[in-house]
Amino acid sequence: MRIGIDIDGVILDYERMMRFYAAYYDVLIGANGKINDDFSYLNMYDWNKWEKEDFISNYLILGTNNCGLVPGSKEVIDLLHKNGIEIVFITARGSINKKTKDEVLKTLKKYDIYYDNIYFEVTDKLRICKELGIDLMIDDHPQICNSLRNGKVRTIYFKDCDVQIKENNYLVMINDWGELLRYLVKNKIINIT
Repeated sequence: MRIGIDIDGVILDYERMMRFYAAYYDVLIGANGKINDDFSYLNMYDWNKWEKEDFISNYLILGTNNCGLVPGSKEVIDLLHKNGIEIVFITARGSINKKTKDEVLKTLKKYDIYYDNIYFEVTDKLRICKELGIDLMIDDHPQICNSLRNGKVRTIYFKDCDVQIKENNYLVMINDWGELLRYLVKNKIINIT
């Protein structure tokens, strides 16, 4: 079996770190505050082009270096590996700032996170999942999860925001790695004995 896993917000607690840095930056520049609850921290505030670029150059790598792991991610990934599951990381990382790819690799190494392959700068996860023959994709972005579900790729929506997605035969919504572990065991994807 081949499982695809997004990195930010699923393995690395990067999304939560960046939501903090976005609020912090917004206060520092004296802006007007949050304008919406968009999933992307770059679209939550009414920043002009220069402010977005300034935020990207000052906080994307800092956020990678300072974020920890999403609790349970390493343990479950180790169980997947132990069960002979092929682990493929599929991420948009590098699309905004190419230097963050190196930082992600360093961070994964620092935490000793196992993976068989990694794909950076992926803007169409449905296409890459189909090309790679991914049996199950784990992602935290609601729009990506909807696309995967609609494209008939079995998907776990690793819920990291208030957006609900309708579950069906192709999509299950979970809240943390403990729930994910129960799902994997219940569906006989991994064996923990």
